Amino acid sequence: MSTSYLRPDVMIQNLHLRRAFVERVKPGRPHTDDALRTINATADVGDRLAAESQKLEADRNLTGVGRTVALAELARGGLARDYARASRQARRVPAFVQSQRAGLTPPKPDPANLIGEFKRQEVRNHLSNLPPAERLRLAKELAGDPEQAAAFLDAPAYLSGLDDQALKMPDARIYESLRQSVIRKLHGPRLEELEAQGDDYAACSGIASAVRHQLYKVSGLSADGFEKMIRPIEDDADR
Repeated sequence: MSTSYLRPDVMIQNLHLRRAFVERVKPGRPHTDDALRTINATADVGDRLAAESQKLEADRNLTGVGRTVALAELARGGLARDYARASRQARRVPAFVQSQRAGLTPPKPDPANLIGEFKRQEVRNHLSNLPPAERLRLAKELAGDPEQAAAFLDAPAYLSGLDDQALKMPDARIYESLRQSVIRKLHGPRLEELEAQGDDYAACSGIASAVRHQLYKVSGLSADGFEKMIRPIEDDADR
């Protein structure tokens, strides 16, 4: 449940948070300026909330209840909208990065090429008949060539004996690891670019989460009530 106040030292905490998240953004990247703008604009909303809290606490013309209500109205109104606009890249960019990474896949063999499919089946059969350690060694070797790796990546892992159970390596996710190594071989530069974006905008998400929590604390709403209030505001800002 939210409360009716922010701790007196929240301004100092926000300053440390701002600096920490700014330092996490690597300089010189195409998106660096945008990420820094997002962090600073979002942190500014947190500072304004803290300043309003202190201002209301100092207003002796208001009762305790009056201060609580006034701060809650600010948090649920203009500050919530400003937070949503300031932090929208913290939501939009990670979603974009995730969708782009999902589109980076190993090569898909031509299903009409029956000779090619027969050769891939032979490779899968050969792999499945090898001892686990030798099977894994050969699979890693094949993964160095995306076209050859298609032999086992274009079919369920168990057909090549590359599932964790067959390899006697529970929860090792070997097949997925091989798949990712092929993707990196094939799409290395683009994958590095997306990873850099993901890392830097994680800092934006961090400051956004902190300010969002501060708004919740003084909103006068339950956790569910706050989510029902803030989600549509965020969705509107993200359009």
